[in-house]
Amino acid sequence: MLAGCCLLATTNAQAPKLSMPARSQLSPALVTSLLTSPNVGAPYAIFYDVASGPVSLLGNDLQLGFTPVMIASHAGLITAGPTIHGLPITGALSHGLTIYGQAIVLDPAAPNGLFRASNGASTSLTDTVFGCDFTMRVEDGYTGTFEQGYQQLIGAAPTAGDPYSQATSPWLLGSSIFVQQPDYAAPIVAQVLPFDTSIELEWRGAADFQGIETTEWRPTPDVANGLPYLQFRATFRASLITGARPILTNIVVPAY
Repeated sequence: MLAGCCLLATTNAQAPKLSMPARSQLSPALVTSLLTSPNVGAPYAIFYDVASGPVSLLGNDLQLGFTPVMIASHAGLITAGPTIHGLPITGALSHGLTIYGQAIVLDPAAPNGLFRASNGASTSLTDTVFGCDFTMRVEDGYTGTFEQGYQQLIGAAPTAGDPYSQATSPWLLGSSIFVQQPDYAAPIVAQVLPFDTSIELEWRGAADFQGIETTEWRPTPDVANGLPYLQFRATFRASLITGARPILTNIVVPAY
């Protein structure tokens, strides 16, 4: 089935959808994935890796790094409802590791006559339950360009001489009854960066979700230390050479 990845179709309306939570706890970590597909009864497999790629195979960009630790897991048949799996992660894994996932589903009706590929999804391993989990859902107040049908921000298609676009997040609460004046750690960013693309992140904090006492934009979240609300702004640079666009899947900012 891994060899069949070479013939995966591009994402379309009939493609399977994969989702993973933004955050998974250490000691031990259980990575949860949820797969849905209209092709009930079709064979599927979910692949996991610690890098995002993309890897181009016969004209298809797969959102996995194809590293030596990449595994194929949870093979089975598509059910009528969501299929949920848990992948235990053991060993001496450190805070900040991101696990990427992507599913393939056997489908003779696909353009290539073999498979359809899901979106790429991801989760980040952390050592704290507190902080901000930015998951890309337009209904939550994110602005920018979204990949149709998926919870992923993407860079707008480049025009002649202008490869840039921007997206912003809503204000998220990083404080709690346990962490009232948060000290924000380095962000854990799940992203896909094709050749000649980039994503630049900026951060600011505020005293409330309406942006009262807003800080200036800075390159790291610690500009918001001591403030309960956090927001990011992303600048995407697409490739004028290939037209490829970077993808932002989720961001976790732990708070201590």
